Amino acid sequence: MASHLNETLADLTVILDNEIFIGCTLQRCRVIYAGGDFTMDPATNVIECTLECTGAANRVMKALQAFNLLSKNLPGKPQPGSEQPIQ
Repeated sequence: MASHLNETLADLTVILDNEIFIGCTLQRCRVIYAGGDFTMDPATNVIECTLECTGAANRVMKALQAFNLLSKNLPGKPQPGSEQPIQ
């Protein structure tokens, strides 16, 4: 796993899988998660980022939505024609 310690990542595409984030700031990033392991400590801040789930993570999201365990319009989930930021 690649480690990020006290880094500020801004205006980038960040893939969560196989990454460790400690004390970082992700700002205005496109965050992609496919369902793999990652670590993000509570001191890491995520500001105005969008979350895109792919692969296994997307399938889990669809299953949770099918069982009404998640909203159909999740914050941070890109909607057709627009992007909604995670606050």
